Amino acid sequence: MILSIGLVLLSLSSVTITHHYVNNVSFSREYIIDVQPLVINPQLSLSYNGSATIEIVHDGKTINVTTPTVISLSYGQYKLKVVNETSYFKFINVTLPKTRCENSTIKSIPLNLTYNVSGKFTFSGVKAVLYTYQWKIGGIFMIVIGAVLEFISFLKRSRWN
Repeated sequence: MILSIGLVLLSLSSVTITHHYVNNVSFSREYIIDVQPLVINPQLSLSYNGSATIEIVHDGKTINVTTPTVISLSYGQYKLKVVNETSYFKFINVTLPKTRCENSTIKSIPLNLTYNVSGKFTFSGVKAVLYTYQWKIGGIFMIVIGAVLEFISFLKRSRWN
């Protein structure tokens, strides 16, 4: 029994579920991402139509990045906040109403275009257990103990026969 439990622990320490996962996000002000410790190789790529500065807060540390960028993540909560963005002006033609003295006129006015920050959160799989090293050591320990107990049991049986 102990031997089989050790084999199970050793097997679980090496099991991963490999599947490429992609989650597209879009935000204009703030966004929060929770990265779980079982996730394998989490990354976040940020882009913006123009240039934007994003403040990233994680574990009490704050960094500022400029888009486009790719960030490797560790587990924990990430708070993303748009700090600065460059937007573009587009000129549109607007027909102004007639006044008493003038006919209607067409005037070009600037329109401030802003966009959302686009993000792509990806990871390559999920581990079956946390602390795989400890599970592996526990499994090896259980296998050794189980093998020793089986050997002692074998010696006792062969001595009585």
